[in-house]
Amino acid sequence: FPEPSVLAELFSFKAAQLSSSTKYVFQMEKALEKVWELYPEAKHVIVLEEEVIVGPDFLYFLAQCLATVEKDDSLMGISGWNENGYEGLSGLTDVAYRTSGFPGLGFLLKRSFYDQHMAANMPACCRKRSWDGWSAPADKEMIVPDTSRVYRRPYEGLSEQGDMLTQLFNRPRITNLESQPKLSNVGELGQAEYERGLEAIITQATD
Repeated sequence: FPEPSVLAELFSFKAAQLSSSTKYVFQMEKALEKVWELYPEAKHVIVLEEEVIVGPDFLYFLAQCLATVEKDDSLMGISGWNENGYEGLSGLTDVAYRTSGFPGLGFLLKRSFYDQHMAANMPACCRKRSWDGWSAPADKEMIVPDTSRVYRRPYEGLSEQGDMLTQLFNRPRITNLESQPKLSNVGELGQAEYERGLEAIITQATD
């Protein structure tokens, strides 16, 4: 369709057309390879999947976390989506966490992680949709917001996973609508600092 290309060019971005694929994993593989082909010096890529609407501070949130991701080899990247960000469980716009999962939909991925763990290994690591679980090494983590910075449109359609998709995407969620909320714990997201913080919380916990 021509509309995405026209929109990209309006904002002075490049648009590249990919040949169609029979499976999601092959289309994602082609897209990532095309990015590195067009921008061989890029250290990161931002992925926005279908049905995703970005919040007003999506890029601002990524920017605040980027320095930590660049200097911490245990981090794969930054997700703008909290898979557990439902109403009643989420709502803090100034807090981010580390998670061993790989929340998808809208995220920043490090080129170094792609080269080491994904390139030439896509069918093994990433055959499922990203929100359904990409395989990642046990010692790698992602930064995620308490309140999601991307919104995924409610699920409609027919799928063998219909019940799970309805629960995942149609249950009311919280998505940040503020333009520039500043993270209060960005300096505590490094691996050592985060572990110390968790230990302090556990020590202070009561029955």
